[in-house]
Amino acid sequence: AKEQLSRKPLPFPKVTISDEAKSLETFRPEHVTLANYESHPPIKAELAVVGGFNKKIHETPAEEEGV
Repeated sequence: AKEQLSRKPLPFPKVTISDEAKSLETFRPEHVTLANYESHPPIKAELAVVGGFNKKIHETPAEEEGV
């Protein structure tokens, strides 16, 4: 966290939406361009996975009986 907080913010990129995007129904990702995007190098860190999906907790009574 200290490394991330010590980094100087970079300039915002320019987001442009094409004139071809006429409505939300026809909007496509390719209608968007991102120019002058800069990022800092990645910060490497360990990741601990805790918890997770416990199927037994989420089973219905019928599933528990194998129906």
